[in-house]
Amino acid sequence: MNGDTVGQDNAPLETLTLAQLCYRLLRRPRRTLRELRQIIRTPASDATPQLRAPTQDLSPRTTLRSWSLPSVAAWSLGLRLLALALALWSTKVLVSDPGRQYDELLARGALLLLPALVLWLLADWLFAWPRHLSHERSLPRAEPLVAVSGRRRHRLLAALAGALCCVLAWRFTAHNHITFIGLGAWLTSMMLWLYALTPGAVDLRVWWRGLSARLKRVSWRRRETLALVLILLLAAGLRLGQLDTVMPEMTSDHVEKIRDAWRVSRGELNVFFANNGGREPLQMYAMALLAQLPGLGFNFYTLKLLSALEGIVAVLLLYWTGCALIGGREGRLVGLLVGALVAVGYWHILLSRLGLRIVLTTGVAALLLLFLWRALRHNRRGDFLAAGLVIGLGLYTYQAARMLPLVVVTGVALTLLLRADGQRLSLLRNFAALALIALVAFVPLGGFALEYPQDFWRRTASRVLGDVPVTTEVEISAGEQLAVLTTRLAQLVENLGDALLMFNWRGDVA
Repeated sequence: MNGDTVGQDNAPLETLTLAQLCYRLLRRPRRTLRELRQIIRTPASDATPQLRAPTQDLSPRTTLRSWSLPSVAAWSLGLRLLALALALWSTKVLVSDPGRQYDELLARGALLLLPALVLWLLADWLFAWPRHLSHERSLPRAEPLVAVSGRRRHRLLAALAGALCCVLAWRFTAHNHITFIGLGAWLTSMMLWLYALTPGAVDLRVWWRGLSARLKRVSWRRRETLALVLILLLAAGLRLGQLDTVMPEMTSDHVEKIRDAWRVSRGELNVFFANNGGREPLQMYAMALLAQLPGLGFNFYTLKLLSALEGIVAVLLLYWTGCALIGGREGRLVGLLVGALVAVGYWHILLSRLGLRIVLTTGVAALLLLFLWRALRHNRRGDFLAAGLVIGLGLYTYQAARMLPLVVVTGVALTLLLRADGQRLSLLRNFAALALIALVAFVPLGGFALEYPQDFWRRTASRVLGDVPVTTEVEISAGEQLAVLTTRLAQLVENLGDALLMFNWRGDVA
C-alpha cells in the first residue's frame, strides 16, 4: 500500500471526489458506510466552520451550496443513487417484453430514464463534490511555436527541412502511387517537425531512461496489473475463439480488401484505394504484412484475425484512456472498468470479428481522447503534438476518423472559454502546433484528395446524399446537392437517434 492510498483511506469522507468515494466503498465497505451514516445523522449546525462555503451570495444555487458539506455530500449521494435506480428500472422496462412494439417500450423506458438524467444533472449543479486544490494547476506560460532563440536556432532549420520534405512527399506520392523517396520524405518530415515544435531540450537517452524506469516499476503482483492481464485474456478469448467459423462467410467488402492487400504484396502501393466506394489504406498494408506469416496467407481467416488483434489492442488503449480521464489509483480502477466493459461488449466483439477496418476507429478515438484530455488539462506541448499525430495518421484508417478534427476544435474552443485571458495565448499556440503536425501527417492523403477529389469524397457523399447522385456519371450542381440533403434531414435525425440508443437499446440492422 503506497502513501497515496493510506492518505486517501484516512482522509475525511467529505473531501473525497465521487470516484474516490466509490473506490473507498469498494476497498473498505463497512467503514465507508459507517462514515456515511454519521454524515447523514450529523445536523447542519454541527458541521465544522472551515468546511462551510465562504460565499454570502443569496442566489438559490449558492444558498444550497452554503449548507455544511456533510449535508451536501449526503444529498448529492442520495440524488445520484436515486438516478441510478431509475436508470436501472428503465433498462428493465426496455427488455421486459420483447413482443411489444418498439415505440411503446421506448416511450415507457424514457419516462424513467429522462428523470434519472435530470436528477443526476441536478446533483452536479447543486451539490458538486469538493475539488482538491492540489488538482488545480495553472497553465504554463506561453511558448513560441518554433523555438529559435539561443542554442535552439537549429530548430528553425529543422522546420525548413521538414517543409522541404513535405514538398518531396507530396511530389513522390502523386498519382496515387507511393515511392520509396516519397515514403522516406514523409516519415522524415514528421520527425523534423516534431523536433522543431517540441519545446525544451530533446534528449532521447533521457526519454529512454525514464521509460525504462517506469517499466521496471510495473509489478506483475499488483492487483491492477493482474486484473488488466485477465481482462486482455478475456478480450482475446472472445475475439479469437472459433474465429474460423464465426463469421462464417465473406461479403463483397471482404473480397475487395483481400484483393487490395494482395495487390500491395505485388508492389502496387496506393495512397488511397479508390475502388469499392473509396477506402483508406492502413488496413490493406497491415493485411499484406500479416499474410506473410506462416500458415496464414490472403484469405478470410487472416482478415478476421487482423481485425480481432486490432480489437484487443483497442481494449488496452481504452484502459489507458480511462486512467487518464480520472488519474491516480481511482483512474486505474475506472480504466479497468472501461476495459472490462468493452472486452465483453457485444458491439465491439462484433466489430473485432467482422474482418473490416471499422474496428480501427475505436483505437484511434481512444488514443485521441487520451492525449487531448491530457493536453487540455495540463497544456503540455507534447500532448498536443501526440494528439495531432493521432488525427493525421488516423485519417488513414477509416472514414469515420474524418469527424475527429471537429472533436478537437470543440474541445479547444470550450477550454478557451473557461480559461483566463492570460492563458489563452499558450493554448492557441499549442493548438497551432497540433494542427500543423496533423497536416504534415496528412500530406500524402491530402495530395490525393486534391488530385482526385471525387474519389476521395465519394463514400462520404454517398452517406450524406445517397447513392443515386454519386453513381451517375452526370455531376449535379451545389444547389441540387443542397436540395437532396434537405430531403434527407429526417433520415439524418433518425440515424442520430439510433446512434444515441445503440449501447443500451439496439443497434442497426447491419
